[in-house]
Amino acid sequence: MATGRTDPERRDRIIDAALDLIVDEGVAGMSHRKVAARAGVPLGSMTYHFAGMDDLLQEAFTRFSNTIIAVFEDRLGAATTPDEARTAVADLVHHLSGGNQRELILTHELYTLAARKPAYRELTR
Repeated sequence: MATGRTDPERRDRIIDAALDLIVDEGVAGMSHRKVAARAGVPLGSMTYHFAGMDDLLQEAFTRFSNTIIAVFEDRLGAATTPDEARTAVADLVHHLSGGNQRELILTHELYTLAARKPAYRELTR
């Protein structure tokens, strides 16, 4: 694993680790130390790449939201008639309700955070 300035993927690993930690411990269980350990990076990398925990959470939930948007676009984008749209929505609801536990947990954590902190509400729209 590359270190220091020769590690261009460090920031992405931190974001991935943050999302994994949210799934395992929730937003309330987050700390710079835990995320750094999970990402395999020095603790100082946290403040180098992110202004604070809110900055990291914004980045992590933005990445997650973009994956959900892609699912919606993939499932709904091809519908050209009302009947196709109804079928696509039903398929999407079925997909999401039977979806993976990770996405479900991240969705609930994001909505809980957005309920408490207005800065996250835009991500839920």
